[in-house]
This record gives sequence, C-alpha cells and structure tokens, in this order.
Amino acid sequence: MPHLEIVNVSKSYMRRNGEPVKALSGVSLSLEKGEFVSIVGPSGCGKTTLFDIIAGLTQPDSGAIFVNGHDRTGQTGYVSYMPQEDLLLPWRTTLENAMLAPELNRSAVQETRIEARRLIDLFGLSGFEDSYPFELSGGMRQRVALLRTVMCRKDIMLLDEPFGALDAITRHQMQAWLRLVWERLRTTVLFVTHDVEEAIYLSDRVYVMSPRPGRIVCQYSVPFGPDRSGIGWSGSIISAPEFVALRAQVMEALASI
Repeated sequence: MPHLEIVNVSKSYMRRNGEPVKALSGVSLSLEKGEFVSIVGPSGCGKTTLFDIIAGLTQPDSGAIFVNGHDRTGQTGYVSYMPQEDLLLPWRTTLENAMLAPELNRSAVQETRIEARRLIDLFGLSGFEDSYPFELSGGMRQRVALLRTVMCRKDIMLLDEPFGALDAITRHQMQAWLRLVWERLRTTVLFVTHDVEEAIYLSDRVYVMSPRPGRIVCQYSVPFGPDRSGIGWSGSIISAPEFVALRAQVMEALASI
C-alpha cells in the first residue's frame, strides 16, 4: 500500500473576468514509505496547486488523496509543508522558530525542546540556536525552515522548491546536505523543483509534469542506491554515465511537452 497516493486529481480556477482556468487534469502519482520523489515541470504547470490539495488547503474538483490507504482529501494535519520562502518569524530565534509547530499543537514543550536541540547539530545550526533570522545566511534560514518542518512530526513532507532562491554554490551545498539529512531521517518526501539535476541527485524517482493543465506525462527511476552520503557535487555523480543519460531523458521529455 503506498504511503501517499494521489488519484486522478483535477482542479480549475475562475479568473476575475469569469473565464475558467484548468490548473490540473487527472494527476495520479504515489510514494512508498520512506521514498524521496521529485516532480519537475515548467512554471505554471500546477505543482504548487497540487501541493495545496495534498496538504488539504485546497479542495480538488475531482480525485482523491490517500494516506496509508485512508481518504484524506480536504483534510489537514497529515503532511508537513515547506514552501519556497522560509517564512521565518523575525522576532523568534532559530530554536523558537523550530518550536513553532509543537507550540501551536500544545505538545510537551520540554520534550520537543530537547528534540529540537538534538536536531540542531544534524541541521548544521550549532551555535546559532539563539540567533534571529536576520543574522543568518540564506542557506541557514532554509535549514531552520526545514527543521521547523521536521518538527511538525509528520511522516510525509512536501518541499516546494526550497532552494530556488539560493545562489548556485549554496544550492549545491544544500542539496548534498538535504540528501544526508534524509538518509538519517528516512521521511517520505515529495519535492518540487525546476532543476532536473537537482531532482535526479536527490530522488529515488522523478515525475515529469506537463504545462497547464498539469498532468503526469512520465516517470523515471533514478539508477543510484539510497545511500549517497559519499556522493556530492564535488564528486563524480553528475558526470556518471547513468546520471548523464537520465538527465538527457528527462530534458527530452520536458522539451517534447
């Protein structure tokens, strides 16, 4: 049974002039427990709309969202969701931002604070527990945002282009770091990106989505094992024949839609 399953989801919006716009058309995909899966597609293809539907923030016109076989369409609280912007609260420190979800859920504060401090080191934030967002680099702010997402304590994470606003060097560092963190936590992750290399490097599988109305046109399995902690951008992965061949396949699929 898939951990997360999206079945034949469609969604339309109405423009201000009354003209309908179809954002999604019959989108179906699934993730196994502990799998890292990416979606790539052109701008405006409905990826963020799909995430809003999975998170229960938007109701689809048709189709359903299943978590562990249970219909959760339109229901919140079953996934954690990290948008592209870090959305850190400027008046809260790193630790306080990480603690936001447990506080809102009225979890045991002392226990969650201990857990957050334990994860601080894994997230490369040691020494910055009491720093405010304006004191952090872009990459560090994204780490705090992801830590806050992890602290929601959900088994499924939706990551919507979390590194899109970073410079190339920082982005590559963050990709290698995210893969390392995922190898430790093994959370089920659905990741949206425009970057084909990023999708291949991070994922077990990659879905390609068409322009609006968004639909899944193909999927690819990534020919690398789950443990890539020793493979970074400074290594040979992007020049490996398997990587080069898969990148060409995905790029060709995107170019043909």
